[in-house]
Amino acid sequence: MSRKPVHLESAGPRNDRQTMWQIIRNVHTHEGNTPFTVNTIRGRLKGSTPRDKIRAYLNSLVKAGYLSGTKPLVGRETVYQMIRDAGVEAPRVRKNGEPVTQGQTQQRIWKTLKIIKGWISLRALIAQISTEAEQAKKSTVKSYLKHLEKAGYIIVKGRGDSTEYCLVPARYSGPKAPMVQRTKHIYDPNTGEVVWREEVRHD
Repeated sequence: MSRKPVHLESAGPRNDRQTMWQIIRNVHTHEGNTPFTVNTIRGRLKGSTPRDKIRAYLNSLVKAGYLSGTKPLVGRETVYQMIRDAGVEAPRVRKNGEPVTQGQTQQRIWKTLKIIKGWISLRALIAQISTEAEQAKKSTVKSYLKHLEKAGYIIVKGRGDSTEYCLVPARYSGPKAPMVQRTKHIYDPNTGEVVWREEVRHD
């Protein structure tokens, strides 16, 4: 298995939202939570991120209750200020402020494997990551574990429901769950690398 820097991989996601959130938190923590505008964020981002993209994310954070947004004068830029700090990870919210739930199962699996620090059966893992609001799907869990195995994050023993899984300690790269992309590869957001790619056969 080879690793490649994400800037060499076209499928590696650019997480502008995470960078924007880090800038917002820096203003909040180290600059006295001074008000800021779209131009404040854009001036600190690398490259030329469109203002509309920045504004859309800031407005979604307002609707979700993380920021306040006021327009002091007609025709002037909206002024934002943090009112709720969600921590290091950027809030995953839709335009209307509702939380994005996609990927939460993968995150719970990754976190549980780290906490267990040993072998856990498929049945026990599903029970651990399921909530009152959402029962984890067996097929979804098995698929993600299969990809983690291919990328070398876990080792597996047994078959069927008695299959057991164990995280390889040396492969724990950080708190963010490795992401299985639609282009059949696995991207690790902790290292910024594509860690596994499905081989394409040319017959």
